[in-house]
Amino acid sequence: MEAPTLTRPQESQAVSQSDSSLPTPSPEPCCRVPWRSAVLVVLRGVLMGAADAVPGVSGGTMALITGIYQRLIVALSRFDAQVVRLLLRGRLRRAFYHVDGHFLALLALGIALGWVGLAKTMRYLIEHHPVPTKAAFFGMVAASGVVVLRMVSRWNATSVAALGLGVLAGFLATGHFQSTLEPQLGFVFLAGAVAICAMILPGVSGMYLLVILGLYHPVVQTVDRLSSGQVEAADLMFLAAFAAGAALGLLSFVKLLRWLLHRHKAPTMAALLGLMLGSLHGLWPWQAEATGTAPGVALPLGVMVVSFAVVLGLELLAGGHKPRGKESR
Repeated sequence: MEAPTLTRPQESQAVSQSDSSLPTPSPEPCCRVPWRSAVLVVLRGVLMGAADAVPGVSGGTMALITGIYQRLIVALSRFDAQVVRLLLRGRLRRAFYHVDGHFLALLALGIALGWVGLAKTMRYLIEHHPVPTKAAFFGMVAASGVVVLRMVSRWNATSVAALGLGVLAGFLATGHFQSTLEPQLGFVFLAGAVAICAMILPGVSGMYLLVILGLYHPVVQTVDRLSSGQVEAADLMFLAAFAAGAALGLLSFVKLLRWLLHRHKAPTMAALLGLMLGSLHGLWPWQAEATGTAPGVALPLGVMVVSFAVVLGLELLAGGHKPRGKESR
């Protein structure tokens, strides 16, 4: 599912090689990527970042829709002992091509732009319109649950048990939008590791896991302040801990994730489905508000239905695509 226009022929061949082989570095400077291709990669990243900024929408789904999912997984999995050896030997260009560096750098730029662009909007909606915002999240997560359900290829005792454990864990761990939460940096570190792994799964929202952990609002607030130029030491430490956890998650868990999806795909997806289902009660829009009148119910219900349809529409655009075994390995 690689996008052939994104790299020169020799680089595309390098990406498709087995993980044990080294790509042959191009004699051309890595910065000489055709600008049209670079713009396309950045735009794909913007779509992924915008999706990841909204709880219930998966950046992995956007990667599938735009045709770069397999290439992304392969590139991330190549951060291994081989690239460490190359770096220690000072072979920076070869290490760069080993991990498809130009692709990841451009994609990361787009993801950051898309995420930051929505951070302020999401903060405003959560603080000033909590009921319809929760309704939108509820619809998106419910639709994502339908997507994940389709990814459970086989139901047996193990899958059912995994589903049950996921429901229990989601129900017990569900958090709410808390503006006064002051999480410990160690917890932020672990949350970053978990969320980044979820972000690369189609149909699973890493931001929604932050909602479950009670960290979504603090993350959005921190990014909002930094994007507005309000730089504080506490915010920098918060984001540093989150980024370090995300890096650890990518480096240590992506191979395990690929292995689980390849060897135990059904129970893994069943557990993720259970986590999402068990956590839905935390997003129910009318937990504390009085909604006895029809207008107070009609708008959130409409938003819920529309958001549900949008996520399923994105799945249809992806052709109902599921991560096949060869993509998860």
